[in-house]
Amino acid sequence: MNRSAMDYLVAWKDSTRRKPLVLRGARQVGKSYLVRAFANRYMDNLVEINFEDTPNVVTLFADKSPEKIVDIHG
Repeated sequence: MNRSAMDYLVAWKDSTRRKPLVLRGARQVGKSYLVRAFANRYMDNLVEINFEDTPNVVTLFADKSPEKIVDIHG
């Protein structure tokens, strides 16, 4: 696993001004593996939403306000 990617996630977690995290990128490059390993080591919970597996949930995230999204779905 790329150490700098994990370091970036740790810095994100420790930030006092962090926003919800969205990981984007090419298929099969280790995004899910990275986030699961990070959550397993540093977080109490993980909410994983894969828009490819469940495309009907895309509309639930139409609002771009992180606070509203967390309020609705949290």
